[in-house]
Amino acid sequence: RTSEEGSDVSLQLPELGADGLVAGLVQVVQGAFSELPLARGSICRKAVRALSVLPNTEPWAALDQMLDWVEEQCSEAEERGNGPPVMAMHLAAACLERIFEFGDACPEGTLQHGREEKWVRLAGTAEQPGAPLLSDILCASVELFLAVRSTDRIAELLIKSNELPVDSQLQLASIVLRPLRRGTVSVTTELLDELSAHICGIFAADSSSAVGDMDRLLAGFVKLHKPVPVHVRLADRLRLCVTLPTVFALAPLKKYRETVQRMLQTSMLKALRQSAACKEPYLDFAVACFIHFLSRLEPFKTECSAALTKYPLSSKVSEIFVEALLRCEPGRNLELAVVALRVCDRTRFFQDKELPASDAVQKAASVLRHVVEKNCPELGRQGTALLQTAERGSMPSELYAIRQDIGQQPQALTMGGEGGRAPAAMGAIADKVSDVARPMAAAARAGGGMGSSSATKRPLAVVGPAEVLGESAKRPHCA
Repeated sequence: RTSEEGSDVSLQLPELGADGLVAGLVQVVQGAFSELPLARGSICRKAVRALSVLPNTEPWAALDQMLDWVEEQCSEAEERGNGPPVMAMHLAAACLERIFEFGDACPEGTLQHGREEKWVRLAGTAEQPGAPLLSDILCASVELFLAVRSTDRIAELLIKSNELPVDSQLQLASIVLRPLRRGTVSVTTELLDELSAHICGIFAADSSSAVGDMDRLLAGFVKLHKPVPVHVRLADRLRLCVTLPTVFALAPLKKYRETVQRMLQTSMLKALRQSAACKEPYLDFAVACFIHFLSRLEPFKTECSAALTKYPLSSKVSEIFVEALLRCEPGRNLELAVVALRVCDRTRFFQDKELPASDAVQKAASVLRHVVEKNCPELGRQGTALLQTAERGSMPSELYAIRQDIGQQPQALTMGGEGGRAPAAMGAIADKVSDVARPMAAAARAGGGMGSSSATKRPLAVVGPAEVLGESAKRPHCA
């Protein structure tokens, strides 16, 4: 701070030093038990960040003291036959998240302390006899599991939370979203499926009594556009921004749907501008990720299992995605619609990498294609011509694989060939192309750019995010 005279005045710690600061912060943490689970974690993280006022390496020694206090609390609770202490679990999660953010900058002893198996065991003690209220212990367990980046039991805990009131379920969803947004947990198909199913279940129930918690969850989604303190792959960030928020199409209130649509428009616009600047197909990647996400969504799977359906809920989710895509750049809606249709058409040659026997991605692409054509009726013959002259392109290798029966289905290979027929070499593509073929960016430069009308077509390929997005995938921030 600066005094009235203008001279610098340094902030001095109390004479108690690091030990006194840790004791005071622990006391604050213990007094936060009366708060909501979401607020408890926030208070614990602020307490851990407050250790940075200590000089030199003392913050790490103080953080070790906090972890030691957590172990003492757990041991005392076990001796008394009680369940794990909730606030101790929240504080442990905050400490471990801090260690992960700094990584190798932490002292070796602190790193080893944070990697011990005991923290995973502590997170898994939610079902012990004498455990606290189900909502309290579930939120603490999920937060600690995510802090140690162990996501195996998240699905089980989210399913168990269905017994809780809607407000507790919303708080749990916000807890799971936070590390995904901040990059401390990797974006995986499994985790996206689990969280989207959890949120869809909340929307299907009566959530009118939990407007405040719904607002907090929405605020967490809006923060997806803010910078994060750790390195996040651009591919992961873009995938998260254009998929998970679309479940708000099923939200009960219009204001939630409108907020998410504006957020999606911002994501699409950033991806579009970066595509032009970096000469990389970001929008193709975004559409491919959304189709894969839609094929795993619970309402879509329910509609697929019906004998006859018009896919009403899946169309709602696709509608919010398509409207954001077509409105992100005024005057270019036709061009953007063709991008979406091009990826939809491309899915005929690919399959879900984890579910090769399923045709869900093809059905999801059909739903998206129908919504695009409904929202952009001016496509007509012009759209068909643009599709026929477009490059075949690539798909993210983390999500898709080339269909093994591609050589046995020549009648399906109509995109880009002379007179609607596939090139002669198409029958051998499945044998020639393995996991990674020529990167999309390099092929686009060689063949006249993405969407080129050149008659030369490159082979189908599945490429990884770093290749789809080029060197830009190494940037920590994105749309």
